Amino acid sequence: MDDSFDEERYDSVYANDPVSEFLNVTESLRIQSLDQLLEEDKRTNAQKDDPIAWYHGKIPREAAESILKEGLASLQGTGADSNGLYLIRDSTSSDKDFVVSVTHDAKVFHFQIKEVFDGHYKLDEGPTTQGLEKLVAFYENGANGLITKLTRHCKGSPPPDRARLNGPTNLLHRAVMEGNEDTVASILQHRLCPPVNAKNELGTTALHDASKYGKAVIARLLIDKGADVHAKDRAGFTPLHRACSANYADVVTLLIKHGKADPQIRSPKTGWVALHEAAMKGNADCIKKLLQFFAPMMPRADDGQTPLDLASRYNRQDCIPLLRFPDKRQVRTKKEYWFHSGLDRKAATQLLEEYRKEEGLFLVRKSTRNEHYNVISLCHKKSIFNFEIKVTDYQNCSVHYIDDGPYFENLLQLIEHYSRYCDGLSTKLRASITSDKRKMEIDEEYYNVQDVNNTSKRLSSPAPPVPQSRPVLPTHPNHLHGDPKNEPPPLPPSHPPTKQPSASLKKDLGDRQSSLDEFKKIDKRDIKIGCELGQGEFGAVKKGFYTQRKAKFRSTQTEVALKTFHDDSMSGAMTSIMEEARLMQRLDHECIVKLYGICEKPFMLVEEFIPLGSMLDYLYEHKNQIQANPTMYLWASQVAHGMCYLETMKIVHRDLAARNILVQSMQQVKISDFGLSRAFVEEKNYYQASKGGRWPIKWYAPECVNYGKFNHKTDVWSFGITLWEMFSYGEQPYGDKKGVEVMQFIESGERLEKPDNCPKTCYLKMLECWNKEPAKRPDFNDLYRHFQVDQEYASVSEIQRSRTKKY
Repeated sequence: MDDSFDEERYDSVYANDPVSEFLNVTESLRIQSLDQLLEEDKRTNAQKDDPIAWYHGKIPREAAESILKEGLASLQGTGADSNGLYLIRDSTSSDKDFVVSVTHDAKVFHFQIKEVFDGHYKLDEGPTTQGLEKLVAFYENGANGLITKLTRHCKGSPPPDRARLNGPTNLLHRAVMEGNEDTVASILQHRLCPPVNAKNELGTTALHDASKYGKAVIARLLIDKGADVHAKDRAGFTPLHRACSANYADVVTLLIKHGKADPQIRSPKTGWVALHEAAMKGNADCIKKLLQFFAPMMPRADDGQTPLDLASRYNRQDCIPLLRFPDKRQVRTKKEYWFHSGLDRKAATQLLEEYRKEEGLFLVRKSTRNEHYNVISLCHKKSIFNFEIKVTDYQNCSVHYIDDGPYFENLLQLIEHYSRYCDGLSTKLRASITSDKRKMEIDEEYYNVQDVNNTSKRLSSPAPPVPQSRPVLPTHPNHLHGDPKNEPPPLPPSHPPTKQPSASLKKDLGDRQSSLDEFKKIDKRDIKIGCELGQGEFGAVKKGFYTQRKAKFRSTQTEVALKTFHDDSMSGAMTSIMEEARLMQRLDHECIVKLYGICEKPFMLVEEFIPLGSMLDYLYEHKNQIQANPTMYLWASQVAHGMCYLETMKIVHRDLAARNILVQSMQQVKISDFGLSRAFVEEKNYYQASKGGRWPIKWYAPECVNYGKFNHKTDVWSFGITLWEMFSYGEQPYGDKKGVEVMQFIESGERLEKPDNCPKTCYLKMLECWNKEPAKRPDFNDLYRHFQVDQEYASVSEIQRSRTKKY
């Protein structure tokens, strides 16, 4: 079936006579009882779903292997090919992903199916498909890079409704489309009621249909039964999108007020929110309702268009005045509740720490990079995130915004919005630190009081005096995450947008245009920028999607990490940035993060996205779920394998550490962060650093610190420290010792002690890596062979040969 949404067919079905083959529920009830109709409906739809009854839910790996081995046993003597027997199960590492377990040569292999974005899935480097059943069908038609073609499945149940593109049209769908409220109520109360979130053959849920056709009473019944107000149909629309498109303001009210629908949910195909739909169709009543429920007036789509832009383009004269600033809705917050004009990033962090980094606690401060900008410092999961509030011009008005979020006339409106909706932030703004350093909780009372100076607002006592700052150990942020100890060093906020590059940047880019020409260029139109993932030395790292156009009418969408850069950092560090890119472009290895190319305007490095973040974070957060054997050994072998490759490419990493190893899955890690990496001179066999800076001393060999010399043997020392981090589950090497104390400790002949869960064999290999004499340290080829052939790690080579993935 074509992936496009057939709107005409959708409408024509509802336009048919109620006693037609499709809409005949009321007529059928005159002949049969509801029990009989639902029994028949269940049998019919089960038969239709039988070809995709390969889903087995949240079963462990061992159970999947047991089911498949029983299936293999049943095939013996039948002459049937035993390769390609499969089942689909939930991933144990992500509640959105799945795993296909498949047989080949009498063995069972496991591969992760990743949800790229809402309801769209891919397996390894294969294509992204909408709906899990379409992905399975793709691999049933051919191996297409998988270890074998999927041939037959072990009987389970159909995939979850959320993961399906469409499904059989059931009795509930038909009754909703028919519009008989009593019949719908009876079906919903019946023991054989179909799943309320099931999709029909056109890819819509019952709530989508009720919303599209203005059936408010039926929509209420469905919501009460548990219908998902944020479910997306085949076109990527929620029920709220559908109600706004069809101009049913009463349904809009119901969905938001009773169903708690978020008006800022975007369509994954356009980035439109419900207000865009209402504005494009000219549905003023729906616009009024959305604004009444505090939807922002100026949300932006993927292409930057606001609802006002759409209303103007389509000449929706009734809508334009509703969508144009000024926003006359009352704002109940005040600047003194959260604004601190004199705080820098470090002081803001200390102040938030005094309140134990409570979830959603925030303050607003001035940006140190641009006097016209501000920054929200926000606590989430015991870490502090900083979001720069930028300023630009829109329709002769100065507006404030964060990343790709809505435009606001002022800070007050922006803060009130993010107190109601996450809308791209790490979490909602839940409590603030006032200008006199007291905590104010934001709840319903915050918005409903008649007098914003009312003492009923919940204020805590002033925070205790801020202690003197502690020394920050030199670390280097990885692609995705902060310090798992929740004490990240101060990092720069994301950079301000500039209409034109600065004069210095223009000159710098001009001087290096010939250098840019050697890289693969990626058109900005092929990049969709998403949320910020973390901060780096020169800018922010953001999640994104890269559309690769392979042929006419064919393209694939790849999840990527986008390294963006501050304007001022680029003008001063372009050489370092280009050197990192130049090194990465040379690399092509399964254990090293891939560089896809460079986007020039705006300047970005487009790199492979690794979903589970840094190994350091992963070890710290999942220490009770990771087994030393085989997971640690497998990871160690992969890091050694990647470093072995770097050695053949004559590249010294210089910053090998758990924080710079990214976890793609439990069965694959990749080396990242080549910001310090350098090629070394063959004759000298080492690279000598000419500049100082913030070095990760705890990971460095003595000759690095004493003489600034780096080669593959110094990377081997760092590999030993990385092993220690792994087997200590993310502990800090050398504890609280300062850099000088660490060097004294090493020079005296002392070494880190064996972690509790570390096998003796592995610890002896660490000690070899930490030999004072570089020539006596193993090379990476030796380390790789060690983890491959040593009997203690026997399962590692088997896993790598089969490329089995455990989730």
